[in-house]
Amino acid sequence: MNFIVIDKLTNQEADIEKIALSEDWAKRLIYCDMEGFAIQEDGSLILCDECGQFAYCPSNRFKIINRTHWRFRCFLKNLCLSVLTICKRR
Repeated sequence: MNFIVIDKLTNQEADIEKIALSEDWAKRLIYCDMEGFAIQEDGSLILCDECGQFAYCPSNRFKIINRTHWRFRCFLKNLCLSVLTICKRR
């Protein structure tokens, strides 16, 4: 599954290096050598570094979005902004 992880604290795509540096639950990960997020078979979200270590993400902290859906949503948002801009000019 190709997905994007949104940090609910910022409503932006999760900054994995910043999370590894600042979050207690991810402190043992190597912040400068991060791999990314993975979803386990039971649906748990984990954050992984490239050294093979991982940390379980707190439940309800992140939102997982299918990448295809995310691209379509961004396209629609940009399209709406373009239409609004054109309408304001008239």
